[in-house]
Amino acid sequence: MKGVLEEAGADTTELFGYFDHEGPRELRAVTEEAHRLGVFGVPMFVLDGELFWGADSLPLLRERLHQTARPGLERESDEHRRASTR
Repeated sequence: MKGVLEEAGADTTELFGYFDHEGPRELRAVTEEAHRLGVFGVPMFVLDGELFWGADSLPLLRERLHQTARPGLERESDEHRRASTR
């Protein structure tokens, strides 16, 4: 990999320094945090402690993100859902 990057003109000094030093520590820390949060597969997202696993959960995650960004949206969304099922 290093040879290909250098052939393309990339400076690999910092990248491989990261691989040799901070990278493994950061990977370990992220892995431990994921384990603590209950992450068990990919793709998985954690929003306010709620786990969203798999591509089929993305619409629900999107809805939760909108609710987080715009408080009160949950009420509007629920009211809209009830009205559309009548």
